[in-house]
Amino acid sequence: MSAEAETLGQGGEMAAFQQQMSLVQLQLDHVASSITAAHKMTAAAMGAIDNAHRTILLQMNAAEKATQQPEKLCELCAKMASDKEDYFCLAREELETDKE
Repeated sequence: MSAEAETLGQGGEMAAFQQQMSLVQLQLDHVASSITAAHKMTAAAMGAIDNAHRTILLQMNAAEKATQQPEKLCELCAKMASDKEDYFCLAREELETDKE
């Protein structure tokens, strides 16, 4: 084999090696972008979970306040009933029904 043919053979091997390295780099870039996207999705999911948790806490607080409201409503109804003889307190009726 001549020296020129041997040099061409080595050049072909080098080109094939460089092509393989380019493909590996493309795969690494793809993996890196996939990991970045997964990280962003995880952060977004954690934000959504945090918002859901806060919403549940707000609803629980609202439910707790709602159970305390009938007494205040009855006070308001008593004031309004003193002005009108035919006034009927729905909140008081509901409380009395619940007690039975």
